[in-house]
Amino acid sequence: MKDFARAKEGQAVIIDHLPSCVKGFFSPLRSRLSVPQYAHLWTLALALLINLRSAKLVHLSRLAPRSTHRTRHGAFLNHADADVAALLDERTCAALAAMKPRPGETVYLILDDHRIAKRGKQMARLSKIWDHKRQKFVHGHIVLFAAVLFRGVVLPLRLHLWKPKGQSGPRYRKLTDLAAQMIRDFAPPVAGQPPIPAPVAGMKVRVLFDAFYLCPQVTRACESKGFSYFSVAAKNRGFRRDSEPRQGRAFGRKIGLLAPGLIRHHGKNVRMKRSRGVARLRIVGVDGHLSRIGRVRMVLSKRPGERWKTTVAIVTNETGLNAREIVSIYELRWNIEVLFKELESTWGWAITRC
Repeated sequence: MKDFARAKEGQAVIIDHLPSCVKGFFSPLRSRLSVPQYAHLWTLALALLINLRSAKLVHLSRLAPRSTHRTRHGAFLNHADADVAALLDERTCAALAAMKPRPGETVYLILDDHRIAKRGKQMARLSKIWDHKRQKFVHGHIVLFAAVLFRGVVLPLRLHLWKPKGQSGPRYRKLTDLAAQMIRDFAPPVAGQPPIPAPVAGMKVRVLFDAFYLCPQVTRACESKGFSYFSVAAKNRGFRRDSEPRQGRAFGRKIGLLAPGLIRHHGKNVRMKRSRGVARLRIVGVDGHLSRIGRVRMVLSKRPGERWKTTVAIVTNETGLNAREIVSIYELRWNIEVLFKELESTWGWAITRC
């Protein structure tokens, strides 16, 4: 490849072939792609690295070889038969294997969806979504994202552009069903070996997600793989403590009604480490049964002095942990929000388009 260049303040960088420092990442993918697809993949990846403008194909194509038009890159991204999701999954598992995991270590699988507002109305898989930043409904995409956290390193594992009901293309699937499928497909690798199920590898897998994915489909997928899960629970969910008998068809009391009494009479004040100083919380743990889920350990957490509506309920099927450990583990879910921010600000994920 020639004339792969960038100019800045009178200086130019010319790359006419795949640099040796990144061959180890791209070379394993060569056998799964055609020659043009392989060229498009590594040139676009390097263009993103050295690009100083917004991540639009019209800008990226100018950094690529002169003979390649932006429409050819767009055709590769939109219509190529390459399984990009499988390539990302393969590279992430290879990166995990290169870290030489040891039996007994813990890997965290984090699931979350990200909403991207779009100005166009003729794009595929657009739907009316609620924009939390603008606090209004907009047209955009919903992307289900899975990331892996291991030894403090966050690696993107898989993403899926959700297709709204009634649109053409593959059959409609709920976000919860897609999340459950991602959990069933995840298999952490062992160093020097292909990916194998976690019970054989001896690694502990903990799945972190928010209240939207706390449903039977997702929790059963975790239990079928031998994974433990950590999630927040909505305050309108029914919860029955182990010491309380079940009364007829009613399933316990709502979490929002139980929280004030439990925190006030049984809670403990703790100090949790933060990147800047510490945070003071009042927490309490209780075992019981959550509606539609089963037996869990629930931890209620609240900052002293704040209103009761700020109370957070964290549930997990790993009942052997204490309340402080459960809060610390669920706080690791914030890493995927940082990854979203980095993808948008550094790589231009939200604005990449033809």
